[in-house]
Amino acid sequence: MGDTPQSPAASPGRLTSARAGINAGALSGLVAACVEGGLNVLGVDPSVFVYHLQKFGLGAISHNLPGWNELPALLGAWAVTYLFYCGGGMLVGALAGSLLHSRLRRPTLTGRYELLLGWMGGCWLGIWLIWWSRQLVFSSLPFSDPRRLVLFAVLMVAGILLGRRAVRLRRRTPRMVRMLIPFFMLALMAGGGLLLGSYVAKSSRGRINDRNRDMPNVLLVVVDALRHDMFGFSGAPGMRTPRLDQLAGEGTVFRGAHAQAPFTWTSFGSLLTGKLPRRHGLVSMKPGLRWGQNRTLARCLEERPRKDGVALQEGDFVRGAFMTGTVSHGSGLLDGFDVYLEAMVGHGQVDLHNPWSRFRSRLLPWLIGAKFSQHKASTYVVDSAARWIHEHRHQRFMALVHLYSTHTDYNPDMDCRAPYVDPAYQGPFEQLFNAQHRVLIEKGSYQATPADKQQIADLYRGGVTQADRDIGVLLDQLAASGVKRNTLVVVTSDHGESLGEHGRWEHNWMYEDNLRIPLVFAWPGHVPKGLEIERPVDSIDLLPTVLDLMGLEPLEHASQLPGELEPQTVQGEDLERVQAAVDGISLLPLMEGTGPGPERLSFSENGRYQSVNDGRWKLIVRQRRMVPGALDSSLLEPQPWQAWWQAQHSPADALDVRLFDLGIDPAEKLNLAALLRKGEAPPSNSFRAEADRLWQALVDLEERMPIRRDMLQGSARDGENELFEALGYGGGIDG
Repeated sequence: MGDTPQSPAASPGRLTSARAGINAGALSGLVAACVEGGLNVLGVDPSVFVYHLQKFGLGAISHNLPGWNELPALLGAWAVTYLFYCGGGMLVGALAGSLLHSRLRRPTLTGRYELLLGWMGGCWLGIWLIWWSRQLVFSSLPFSDPRRLVLFAVLMVAGILLGRRAVRLRRRTPRMVRMLIPFFMLALMAGGGLLLGSYVAKSSRGRINDRNRDMPNVLLVVVDALRHDMFGFSGAPGMRTPRLDQLAGEGTVFRGAHAQAPFTWTSFGSLLTGKLPRRHGLVSMKPGLRWGQNRTLARCLEERPRKDGVALQEGDFVRGAFMTGTVSHGSGLLDGFDVYLEAMVGHGQVDLHNPWSRFRSRLLPWLIGAKFSQHKASTYVVDSAARWIHEHRHQRFMALVHLYSTHTDYNPDMDCRAPYVDPAYQGPFEQLFNAQHRVLIEKGSYQATPADKQQIADLYRGGVTQADRDIGVLLDQLAASGVKRNTLVVVTSDHGESLGEHGRWEHNWMYEDNLRIPLVFAWPGHVPKGLEIERPVDSIDLLPTVLDLMGLEPLEHASQLPGELEPQTVQGEDLERVQAAVDGISLLPLMEGTGPGPERLSFSENGRYQSVNDGRWKLIVRQRRMVPGALDSSLLEPQPWQAWWQAQHSPADALDVRLFDLGIDPAEKLNLAALLRKGEAPPSNSFRAEADRLWQALVDLEERMPIRRDMLQGSARDGENELFEALGYGGGIDG
């Protein structure tokens, strides 16, 4: 594995080539393990390192350095990396040497070894450069785009050239070092093998005991960007959602559910904590961003006391999160889960209690393998979740499954799109509709025809049917595993989706097609069957409701905080108490009919706008125009650029304040604030009184939130919308 002495007797045959390949593969694996494993130990994630470098400068190098207490486990996992990389390299090298024997013209073992070493090391370097540059250069283009293919070819050639150059430099290495390398390698591989054996022990988490025996499992399914009005049970004509329709008949449907934000991270934060965005703190979506300390639903399942006084303990539930989209463990949103899978990032199933499982998820072979599995089967995430449920059928578990077929790209499986799309359609969206298409339409670079718009909506409907099929896989697994009757199933979404309404597409808008979400609870014998509730509720109510159904004590509600606590000025333990309080309430009294529940207002925000909704009246206000005090009439007047916009386009969309009467205008087509501005409201109207009431509710909310409005950071999509607005693009890109 170091230098093999040249011998005239050395066989020039295929065996010599295989031996050369084994040696080259072992050394290539050693170097690869040194580089990738070392970056892993230092906490360097190449996918966000450039962003961190821009944000923290040279401090990015130490941004994620592990603590001293973490080093032993990391170094042990690093040793296991050598075992896999060197062992795998030797197998690949042997195969390469045998297959390329006829082209290895150098007569000696050393010559063939150096040739194979240059090619194998160079190929690994090229693949490494291709993988980590894919998010930096041409990231918005598909892999099959010619520009990306040319870039990949250039990087591969560069890697091979650098690899062959490194072989020449290797000759300058002292002979003693080269002789010691094989022994060093064998020691690392042996140590890695011993440690690997200690990492495969089966977890006892979730074992049935007296504390959890009479509690249910939990299956929470969040379908990204799923509208509230696309199901058979919601009356949508022609929609094929048999499994969701069946689940709705077996449980309770909340028809008036709202999300607290029209984009993923912030909305998930509210779903999993029961808090409004400016209490949980994750109010934007940026690479490497992580929220503060929050108690998630998963965390509650190891520390909340039961209503009978018995406290749950760590390990009473095993909790798995199976994520398709941008929600990641690194953001903190998955705090409290024992296992996670992140398809978009490329992390296969990761056991957080297993150092090797955590470590390998960030290594290139496992990243590529997970991405390949995802592209090979659209059911990768749901199949992984179903398999995990089956494996833990004799334990208490919570599974969070994030489905993505209704998010762009709209590209449903053929069997799911077939019932909707027109086979005669010919246009740019024949195969899919993606974010780049949306930008072209909103900028006015492409004028979508009625046939285009119908095709986009039909592709989306196919995605709904695909989500319904995937949910059916999970429900069938519960039944097959014998745990359906003892599992609380919740199906919801993080936000809705615009399909051309108001000239908008996708999400991050403040209209009802973005904020209304489905919400279904089902648990045989515990949740009423076939019940439909029209009353407005919120995604922040999910956590308190699940805790209530499971028989756990509720978390402190924000309304129970002492009046003397000023959320924006308190410090220390008082601040922690304010931040730990929840804003949601349990919906169980509504289900059981034991209480009507308090009349409430629903608050949502997206970094640029805030909205407040009482079920009939809805007010949308631009964040930067919010000021303390009463609603000033000047806020009903357009700014200079808006005056031009309203002359060219729609005056209703040009205002910083928008008021809608959802009782008579559920599609939000008539902005009543525009009538107030023009003086066209009838003398007896209540528009202004409703606007004043809802405005004051937003002002009061500001005083109760620990995060001030002026501390908000917009998401990348917010900045994009601001740019479109400044350039005058799109059909009123204003939230």
